[in-house]
Amino acid sequence: MTNQQEELQALNQTEETVMQAVWDLGKGFVGDIVKRLTNPPMPYNTVVTTIRNLEKKGYVTHETFANANRYTPVVDRKTYVGHTIDKIVRKHFNSSYISMLSFFVEDNVVGREELEQALALIREQHQQEGGKQ
Repeated sequence: MTNQQEELQALNQTEETVMQAVWDLGKGFVGDIVKRLTNPPMPYNTVVTTIRNLEKKGYVTHETFANANRYTPVVDRKTYVGHTIDKIVRKHFNSSYISMLSFFVEDNVVGREELEQALALIREQHQQEGGKQ
């Protein structure tokens, strides 16, 4: 886990929804973010409050243009997802990704075809790493 992952504060559902819109946009003003949040729609004032909270938590930063702020992610989606998954694995699977995978296999969430795809990805990664050395 990276230092940034260790320092991330948890996001509530509204913050995560707004953050997803910011990631999708790359950069955007509150109005741009509101336009992306259509299912269900989120009120403008809620987005303003949420984006300020996200900035306090270190997830976004802003540049000011006239009277409007354009927001940009500081934490990328991959880092956030990795942090979230790592937290679940530590809390519910005793820090063991194998235990998590076993849970999904035993509950038939992950089938044979998906496991074979995962093994192919692992083999490909190992071949790429071998080529780098």
